[in-house]
Amino acid sequence: MTLEQQSDLRIFISHKEQNSGYADVLSQHLKLWGLEGAQIMHTSGPKSQTQGPAIGDELLGFLREFLWECNLVIYIYTHAKLNWEWCNYELGVAEDRNTPARIVILQIFEDEPSVHRDLRRIQLDNDQDILDFVFDFHRMPDFFKGLPGYWQRDDETLRLNANALIEALRDEKEKDRLAEGIEREARWGCFQLGIGGEILEPLHARWDKALTDEREAMQEDRRATLRDNLIVTEREGSGLHHFGLEGEGSRIPIKQRWSVGKLESEWRSIVRVHPQDSWLNELLDEIWSFLVGRARPLRLRGYPSGQPHVCFAPVVTHCDRHTDGSCVFSVAVYTFRDDPPIA
Repeated sequence: MTLEQQSDLRIFISHKEQNSGYADVLSQHLKLWGLEGAQIMHTSGPKSQTQGPAIGDELLGFLREFLWECNLVIYIYTHAKLNWEWCNYELGVAEDRNTPARIVILQIFEDEPSVHRDLRRIQLDNDQDILDFVFDFHRMPDFFKGLPGYWQRDDETLRLNANALIEALRDEKEKDRLAEGIEREARWGCFQLGIGGEILEPLHARWDKALTDEREAMQEDRRATLRDNLIVTEREGSGLHHFGLEGEGSRIPIKQRWSVGKLESEWRSIVRVHPQDSWLNELLDEIWSFLVGRARPLRLRGYPSGQPHVCFAPVVTHCDRHTDGSCVFSVAVYTFRDDPPIA
């Protein structure tokens, strides 16, 4: 495929609003494979990173126009209990043309979609399905209808791409499973952390330019940057007090709110690392995975709460990206009645 043909590709990701995390993962990986944000559209994506209508534009018209031009629709399917009417409409628009777009269905859980039962689907639990998708996407002639293969990359690179996508999607699935309340013995408290675009943009720029070994060396620096600039923007429920983050008002830097108080001596005797560093570094790494779209395996390590048989851990459940580059992260405090499961 020529560079001009590559730049003309359009990909639409169809999903339910509550499944936007999977769309974010796919969008990030498509960009790692060489596509630009303007070539990708999903309705929950920030306009600074994906294609979308301008303020005041007619949404349905913009959506229909993009679907008429797109080469590939990736349909993310999770639970049969959800209403899929709008997503099915999007598929219909993409097919109602002389050269229909290729439809790829990504099935996350066991429930099967009611549409296109004759198509081979990608089942997230099947590694070979995702490996085949990555190879076909890059190499197969006519994967994008009427066009040669996208990019003839070597086998090892494509396997690495596939493994990274599998890991990121399954991490999102585990967060989805927890958020759905399947772990019935848990209860949640929540708070929000915000950070400005003026902090994130230079951090992103350094990360994008860094080689793999340089990125490893950046870990402590980026943790410190996030720790020094994340602001507690909202407090709700019982989340903050678990981490000693009680305080007056909101919009206070998290570095000023992380005194463990009476739990300090107890935690030191069990965790062996300063407990502040332990839980906060895990939280900062979760936040960074959202920022760069390279989700890591979800490791829920419990910290003692001072109550018998009760542990807790911070989990980032959502990220709101704003047009000025700033982000707000929703953090849930997951409280276990016993030792937490290790993913």
